[in-house]
Amino acid sequence: MADSDNSSSRDTRLLALVILIALVVLFVLARFRFPATETRPVVVAPGPLERLAARATYDDLAAVIQTFLQRATTSIVVTELEADTAAGAPPRNLPPGAPPPDRLLVSGVRLKGDLAVVSVPAGYRVLPVRDVIAVHLADAKRGVAVVVAPATGAPERPAIGAEDFGGFVYVAVVEPTPTGLTAEPVFIGRIDRIQDDRWGGLLAPGGSAKLSPGALVFSLDGRFLGIVTTLPKGATGVIPAARLEAFVESVAGGSPAGGS
Repeated sequence: MADSDNSSSRDTRLLALVILIALVVLFVLARFRFPATETRPVVVAPGPLERLAARATYDDLAAVIQTFLQRATTSIVVTELEADTAAGAPPRNLPPGAPPPDRLLVSGVRLKGDLAVVSVPAGYRVLPVRDVIAVHLADAKRGVAVVVAPATGAPERPAIGAEDFGGFVYVAVVEPTPTGLTAEPVFIGRIDRIQDDRWGGLLAPGGSAKLSPGALVFSLDGRFLGIVTTLPKGATGVIPAARLEAFVESVAGGSPAGGS
């Protein structure tokens, strides 16, 4: 009986030894078959679909601006300004030492029938050419003029945006060129409300938004938001569309070429 137990114990030890040797051999073979590799962080490059999505966003914005301008063209007029030597005041918003241009193109917007309002910087006056046939009223203090600008069909008037429109939004900024209107998207960040003795209240965009005096500002859905004007110390602000509309309404029955 003892011999049987000893034999069983010896067989168990031999089996365990064989298993251990087999595991060692398998481990050694695995090291040769699958050598260790250095682990490095993997940088995942943007996939083509991600790049396409970013590009599509800009393409969509460009399409929105183009569609907006096509719709808004009938409500916008373009006229020409000439330097008013009789005014005595040099035109503003010019680089130091730069000679003032004799002519400027400006865009305006129809707000009542065939009456449109345009920005007129100090030292300039409206020439009744292009889309404009007469100056209804020029207001040197406010830096604007109301002009008669008949449309080929029924005069179009854009929807008027809220006077307190919020910031942190893209807007369409419209300016004239010698061959027609152009528009570009501009991001408006923070907007402050400031008091102004000409209009009672103006909008002052903060940051570095590209806004040229005289440019028209619209929302991307076509609502007229205002006209860019010059603030003290060379900054730019926006005359709210509602105040411009009220001004045109107030002078609609006035005599042509008046002033204040």
